[in-house]
Amino acid sequence: MPYLKNKVNISRKSTITDLLSEDEENLSAPLKSSQSKVKKEKENERTQKKQKQPSQKAAKVKRDQSKPSSKNIVKNFGKAMCSFASSDLALPYLDQLNTKRGVNLEQFQDHIHKKRDLIDSIDSLRTLLLITKHDDEVMMGFKKLFQEISIIFIKYFSVNWIFQGKMSHKQAHLRSRFKMLRRIKSPQHFTYFKDFSR
Repeated sequence: MPYLKNKVNISRKSTITDLLSEDEENLSAPLKSSQSKVKKEKENERTQKKQKQPSQKAAKVKRDQSKPSSKNIVKNFGKAMCSFASSDLALPYLDQLNTKRGVNLEQFQDHIHKKRDLIDSIDSLRTLLLITKHDDEVMMGFKKLFQEISIIFIKYFSVNWIFQGKMSHKQAHLRSRFKMLRRIKSPQHFTYFKDFSR
């Protein structure tokens, strides 16, 4: 009899432990799935935050670009004036302006074309316009002719250049046309170009 009791007790214990382990597995399965769901949600949140961050950086960059640099405006105008002066489009105007001066137009256009890539600031543009005591007659003729053709460019061609060009701040370039015109007419005062937006 005691042998049977022991056997029954052992079988009861094993069934109870089996049942408990099944219950634990059944209970832990939803717990594990809920934990994995929480992990997935957290990972999704992280990826969404990472995706949002570059767009916020891009928005900051756009805000910084909303105020253009006056240096870029001067550089863009300078390069455009040189391109115009060395192009075939300027030849009829150069012929008319050159009747007084007698400058060799091919040499003038070559000179201006070479100087185009060197323009990066007010000083570099000012040296193309301002006549100094060290300049010879040919260079004085080049500078005077460049000044006059630049005035023609700003008056009659700059609006088309601004709207057809690739620059991102068209309004800024449009507003600064008359400032550039005044400074080209009197290059001795072309020492600064204050930002139009301030």
